[in-house]
Amino acid sequence: MASLTDRFKYDVFISFRGEDTRYGFTGYLKKALDDKGVRTFMDDDELRKGEEITPSLLKAIEDSMMAIIVLSKNYASSSFCLQEFSKILDSMMKDTGRFVLPVFYKVDPSDVRKLKNTYGKAMAKHKTSFDMDKWKLSLHQVANLCGFHYKGDAYEYEFIEKIVEQVLRNIKPVSLLVGEYLVGLEHQKQHVTSLLNIGSDDTIHMVGILGIGGIGKTTLALEVYNSIVHQFQCSCFVEKVRENSDKNGLIHLQKILLSQIVGEKNTEITSVGQGILILQKRLQQKKVLLLLDDVDKEEQLKAIAGSSDWFGPGSRVIITTRDKRLLKCGGVKRIYEVKGLKDEDAFDLVGWKALKNDYSYANVLKRVVAYASGHPLALEVMGSHFSNKTIEQCEDALDRYERVPHNKIQMTLQLSFDALQKEEKFVFLDIACCFKGWKLTRVEEILHAHYGDIMKDHINVLVEKSLIKISDSGNVTLHDLVEDMGKEIVRQESPEDPGKRSRLWSSKDIIQVLQENTGTSKIEIIHFGCWIKVQWDGQAFLKMENLKTLIFSDDVSFSTNPKHLPNSLRVLECRNRNCKYPSSDFHFFICNRNINRKHPSSNPFEWKAFLTKKFQNMRVLSLDNSNLLAQIPDISGLPNLEEFSVQKCWELTTIDKSVGFLRKLKILRFIDCTKIQSVPPLNLASLEELDLSRCYSLESFPLLVNGFFGELKILRIIKCTKIKIIPSLMLPSLEELDLSDCTNLENFLPVEDGFGDKLKTMSVRRCIKLRSIPPLKLDLLETLNLSCCYSLESFPLVMDGFLGKLKTLLVNSCIKLRSIPPLKLDLLEKLDLSYCGALECFPLVVDGFLGKLKTLLVKSCHNLKSIPPLKLDALETLDLSCCYSLESFPLIVDGFLGKLKTLLVTSCGNLRSIPPLKLDSLEKFDLSYCGSLESFPLVVDGFLGKLETLLAENCHNLRSIPPLKLDSLETFDLSCCYSLESFPLVVDGFLGKLKTLLVTSCHNLKSIPPLKLDSLETLDLSCCYWLESFPLVVDGFLGKLKTLRVTSCHNLRSIPPLKLDLLEELDLSNCYRLENFPLVVHGFLGKLKTLLVTSCHNLRSIPPLQLDSLEKLDLSNCYRLESFPLVVDGFLGKLKTLLVTSCHNLRSIPPLNLDSLEKLDLSCCCSLESFPLVVDGLLDKLKFLNIECCIMLRNIPRLRLTLLEHFNLSCCYSLESFPEILGEMRNVPGVLLDETPIKELPFPFQNLTQPQTLCNCGYVYLPNRMSRLAEFTIQNEEKVNAMQSSHVKHICVRNCKLSDEYLSKSLMLFANVKELHLTKNQFTVLPKSIEKCHLLWRLVLDDCEELLEIEGIPPCLKSLSAINCKSLTSSCKSKLLNQELHEAGNTWFHLPQAKIPEWFNHQCLAGLSISFWFRNKFPAITLCVVSPLTCYGSQHRVKATINGNTFFYTHGSKIGTASHKDTYHLHLFHMQMKYFNDNMDKALLENKWNHAEVDFGFPFMYSGIHVLEEKSNMKDIRFSNPEIDANIVLHPGC
Repeated sequence: MASLTDRFKYDVFISFRGEDTRYGFTGYLKKALDDKGVRTFMDDDELRKGEEITPSLLKAIEDSMMAIIVLSKNYASSSFCLQEFSKILDSMMKDTGRFVLPVFYKVDPSDVRKLKNTYGKAMAKHKTSFDMDKWKLSLHQVANLCGFHYKGDAYEYEFIEKIVEQVLRNIKPVSLLVGEYLVGLEHQKQHVTSLLNIGSDDTIHMVGILGIGGIGKTTLALEVYNSIVHQFQCSCFVEKVRENSDKNGLIHLQKILLSQIVGEKNTEITSVGQGILILQKRLQQKKVLLLLDDVDKEEQLKAIAGSSDWFGPGSRVIITTRDKRLLKCGGVKRIYEVKGLKDEDAFDLVGWKALKNDYSYANVLKRVVAYASGHPLALEVMGSHFSNKTIEQCEDALDRYERVPHNKIQMTLQLSFDALQKEEKFVFLDIACCFKGWKLTRVEEILHAHYGDIMKDHINVLVEKSLIKISDSGNVTLHDLVEDMGKEIVRQESPEDPGKRSRLWSSKDIIQVLQENTGTSKIEIIHFGCWIKVQWDGQAFLKMENLKTLIFSDDVSFSTNPKHLPNSLRVLECRNRNCKYPSSDFHFFICNRNINRKHPSSNPFEWKAFLTKKFQNMRVLSLDNSNLLAQIPDISGLPNLEEFSVQKCWELTTIDKSVGFLRKLKILRFIDCTKIQSVPPLNLASLEELDLSRCYSLESFPLLVNGFFGELKILRIIKCTKIKIIPSLMLPSLEELDLSDCTNLENFLPVEDGFGDKLKTMSVRRCIKLRSIPPLKLDLLETLNLSCCYSLESFPLVMDGFLGKLKTLLVNSCIKLRSIPPLKLDLLEKLDLSYCGALECFPLVVDGFLGKLKTLLVKSCHNLKSIPPLKLDALETLDLSCCYSLESFPLIVDGFLGKLKTLLVTSCGNLRSIPPLKLDSLEKFDLSYCGSLESFPLVVDGFLGKLETLLAENCHNLRSIPPLKLDSLETFDLSCCYSLESFPLVVDGFLGKLKTLLVTSCHNLKSIPPLKLDSLETLDLSCCYWLESFPLVVDGFLGKLKTLRVTSCHNLRSIPPLKLDLLEELDLSNCYRLENFPLVVHGFLGKLKTLLVTSCHNLRSIPPLQLDSLEKLDLSNCYRLESFPLVVDGFLGKLKTLLVTSCHNLRSIPPLNLDSLEKLDLSCCCSLESFPLVVDGLLDKLKFLNIECCIMLRNIPRLRLTLLEHFNLSCCYSLESFPEILGEMRNVPGVLLDETPIKELPFPFQNLTQPQTLCNCGYVYLPNRMSRLAEFTIQNEEKVNAMQSSHVKHICVRNCKLSDEYLSKSLMLFANVKELHLTKNQFTVLPKSIEKCHLLWRLVLDDCEELLEIEGIPPCLKSLSAINCKSLTSSCKSKLLNQELHEAGNTWFHLPQAKIPEWFNHQCLAGLSISFWFRNKFPAITLCVVSPLTCYGSQHRVKATINGNTFFYTHGSKIGTASHKDTYHLHLFHMQMKYFNDNMDKALLENKWNHAEVDFGFPFMYSGIHVLEEKSNMKDIRFSNPEIDANIVLHPGC
């Protein structure tokens, strides 16, 4: 990065009085500066033009890094000098990194400060000047600066030397050389910069940059340093602290700081302690930027940057290190761990370094990138090495590096290894060679057999020194090059003979050692990491006297069984490595030479024979995922076994009794062994952990000899769903008890003396039959989980109510729990009482003290009315949502919730007020649906500076919100606050980070104050009926706004000019009084996709606009709109929908380019005289064209309508000719020409004798002409045959007098019709000939009031609507409700005045919804409802609520209100899971009953459910709660 000095053309600007010092002092000073290479500006023009400072001089000041002001005797007498002087101060004093250096030349500084002597006289001379006061202030200011005073009592050249020395210190390059080619740093630099919190000058921050050697810590630190250094008073970079400290000592480092920051080069320091005191004293008043590179010892940090209070306010210290512990010990809390380069950045770096732009080298460079794994040093070293090499040479070098790492890389990485203690080195080598990617818990268990408990400390050291990492999923990981470094260290133990190395992992080395029998006592670990085949004599293990761990991570084929295994063996593990991490799946087998590996099962490993051998030192035995293992043999030959793990052995059924008599066994796990029915008696005095989780077939808890487990710390019996009882146990040492999901457990295990004394974790989650827990002593308990214990009626009685160590208490979904006794919860951090629907009172907390509580969840406690006073100083999350009965907000001691980040009070319908609160840290506040809340809580100081989300929607009674400071607010929702009269006053009107502002349906809101909304993306003011003016936006700038909705603001008359460059949606619909379209800056709406101006009745015109991206334009019901908006270039090339319905005064539409238009509706434009001229007449993509009721329209130009599907020209009374159509119209199903006087009908009715003219028209809709059509049909019966009418798919005939004879004959002609609409027609019988319509699936007979009979039912009929067919006979309705007709499914029938059919399984009386319970998948059912309302329209939607989750039914009709008041209708329809709007699976409970409630959206008189037995099992549906009555029997009625 360029130095700060590179920003300026000059280093120094000299301001002086020419007649005083030009040819003397100032001239000598200029010469001295020039001699030192300082770029100096000095105005040599003696004759200054006028009294005004020239532009060139102003530019020179701006281009100078610092200024020297030579204040001589007559300096102030020149107004020119004073202007120049004032400009220097204005320009430089506020710019960090620039300096002003006053030189008092034979002038006393007090004369300048107090305006005495020549300076007093000079200012009196200027008293009439407008700048007089400013000059006085400037002189006073500069007199207080630290500078140089020359009294004339010393040599001037010596004085000048001191000035030059200071100048050189000030202008030294502050930026540092980083590197030649930097990639992939920007994001990381931003992250570190954010940790430094630059700009906050009242604090001091120390930031650590952590990472392995060569990963780029120093490069990143230098980049950050260079980007911010100009903002500091002084700066210092101490490089290679480790190296310099080792060579020169800590005092040397302290002197560097004094020299670089303070300028003291000769300070004598006799000890490190003295240096610390001097640094503290010198640095406390300075704003310092300090970079310490490669710190590796705590004493280094203490010597040069002991703590943040050494430095002045605003200082920042950056430390690079490989050791996280060092940073923690030094009090550094902000730490960033450097990430490796991404592949694309790594490819760029190695390509640049190798100078390989040749595409043929791409594969080589990709190999380098893969090998280096984002490590910059490795990339640079290898890239440099590849320069001027051929592809073959590069490949050879890569092969060599993969075997033996490059020396420079190895040395750099090994520095961290060399700093480890001896045993820490061993643990690192174990992990690097054998355990990369393994679960940490498993690694700890194996290494415990080697090193004991201390190994955990060793692992922590490795993590802190960045040698290994623990992933979020709990796996041990390390960089590939660090792994290679460790393996190379082991290889160097014996480069030529692998049998003399401590660890073997390479299949090649293992095969060599076993087959050549070259093993030695040096070998401690062998890890078979991949499949190998070993041809040996079985004797190789005999020499490995110190072999401690033998691991098989894949199948291994031995030509013969091993003859010996050493007694030193402590861990024998058989695993199988999957694609990501080691799992636990191994099939150890012996294979003859002639047996194919793919079929090894002829000789599986004989565990029985193997385990009967004596392994005196074996500590760990894991048989995890041995899929073929059916029984555990006698293992009494393993007397020192400490851990025995058997997981996911699906076929295991039998366990030998010897397992129960391993006296030293500490860990016993039988997990996911689904066929085990029993475990033998246990007499395990040393047992510390017993885990029987997910043994689903286990019928009883194992018998304990003497019932005593004195050492047992962990007992897990998770999901043992058949266990009903746990016997009495003596468990004095128990620390963890987990009985989660034991769904048949009826009683808590009997409590003996001492039980619970040491218990830290207890979970009975989802023990749904557990009714009570006996009194317990739980002094040390940290976690208690009682969630989803549906039958639990009382909270366990705790002795003395003392839960003083408890941190987590989960009682959610205990639906029968009514109360919790008083408790002492001093350390509680999380309390969850959510969904305790019966809970009537909040637990009484001793002293109300919950001072450590961070999370309090009381969601959906419907019966909870109040919460007692509490002290919640540490609370971060409070959720009171859906506490419907809660009448008052909990009283908080001192009103202090200073750490609260999330406050949710949603749907507390009875809550009327919230007391004053201090909410400095609040980020989310949700008051939505608090319908009774009358006032917004008073916030101390109105400060909500960190609040990001504020939701107050549907607070119907909320009238006002006090002034607030909302600098960080991003989402603000005041929707449906009907009583809100004024928008909250925001401090400074600043909402600069707000992205979403919703003020929908604030009916009483009249105005919104001026606001600054630079980041706003969504603004919704819809339905603010009384809003009279649009909010005044500072600068009219809404440059990031994407959505603006002002729908139904009935009193809004105007919108001020706005800048809306990114706007995508603008909705001004129903703004009845809006007279002018908002003026948009430059008319640019280039990103707008949707523009809705519907029902703006007073809008007369819209200004010219650029609408290049517009997809939908709706101008419907703009009655006074006289002209269509002028579009720039007439281009609407992306417009898909154009709606101009009922624009009564619109006479014309200008020429437009409508290449993408799909829907055009000009209906009811009564004054429209001409159809819009379309460029080229192309409407190729148009599917819908409606020109209905354009009564003045006389002609339509030629059009190309290739894809048109709907064409309506009805009621165009002036239109006499059908438009000329270019090309074909193959998709149009019909043309609507009602009342339009076109003399010649279009197809398909002209020239009926020629079938080829019929095209693919299939939609006949000619209201009031049906009698003529019917007559035509009969008269031409011989001419109109099935072929001519076969294309007709949809017939709609309404409001006609149809005779039964006409109807019968007409139907026979349209055998392929699919939809038949005969609404409001006068006929009495629908003839049997309708059965000939074999494709008819939808039949609409609404309002056919004279219809008596439907004689035939079409075979494919699925939808029948006979609403208001009040004459329909009972026998006809019975025929239409026949069970056989509906059993196949998917029917949807609406019939008048009918009853629920008897074949419906379950019937209910009046209500709004109907409930049932089901398990597994959602059942296939038929629903029937009798109601005055009809299912015809779009006002209501059927919805189903499954376990509290709502889904809308999207298939078939929707609910409306079209029937007569004096009638009622039956609605029968099918409901299937696949027709819901969302995936229902996510709401279903596994192997549980699911509660379903179907809401029709309207009241009904009767309802019924019929289960389709062919598609659903009747056993899986109930009509009353199965948990209340498990023996419920289906019966009709409720």
